[in-house]
Amino acid sequence: MGCKRVLLSDDYYAALTRPNVELVTRRVARLAPDGVVTGNGQRWPADVVIYATGFKPFNPTHRVEIVGRGGRVLAADWAEGPEAFKGVAVAGYPNFFMLMGPNSGLGHNSILVMIEAQVAYISKCLKWLRQPGWRGGSMRAIEVRPDVQRHYNDWLQQRFKRSVWHGGDRPGLSPCTSWYQTSGGKNFTLWPSFATAYAWALRRPDPACFLDAAKLPAASLADPARPLPLRRAA
Repeated sequence: MGCKRVLLSDDYYAALTRPNVELVTRRVARLAPDGVVTGNGQRWPADVVIYATGFKPFNPTHRVEIVGRGGRVLAADWAEGPEAFKGVAVAGYPNFFMLMGPNSGLGHNSILVMIEAQVAYISKCLKWLRQPGWRGGSMRAIEVRPDVQRHYNDWLQQRFKRSVWHGGDRPGLSPCTSWYQTSGGKNFTLWPSFATAYAWALRRPDPACFLDAAKLPAASLADPARPLPLRRAA
């Protein structure tokens, strides 16, 4: 199976053996008024074209503009691939939480396990807006610390190097090319361990991993160019 998503059925294979079906694996060059043209210039007449060439998982920025502290835009920060802390929070974006964020997808279990853990985790974080956290004092703008997010994502990518989801530089394993990764090989979709391990990691938020953005110096609130290490160095 390699690093592709597991398919639970092979019933569709029978359709490929029908006399009126031909499987074409060549690159699509363009759509023409009467069909599809592949990379070798061959034209394939078609009455209907189902355009299903891919999608953008775990990244809402292509549908809605998300603006954070200092005017920074999440689509720009994620230009090299989405990155978050535990799939729910992003440095530079106070009071912004999400479900099914980067690296919270699964290829082996139900996503509901992850969503339920995220909802419980976020709910506990939001309580800090009304009551003191473990460090004392309530927060007005909850934001994950950039260094915490960077360390977390470094750990994630290290875990992938030991898995079939990476595999390109390991003896006996062919390169992993799938929609789970960016063109640079960074896996931004999957959780690299057990679903129960993710639920355990999100059982209780640690205020030490967050800061109150409302208490930051005015310069850091107004200047989007202020260095915040959101992405792991290549």
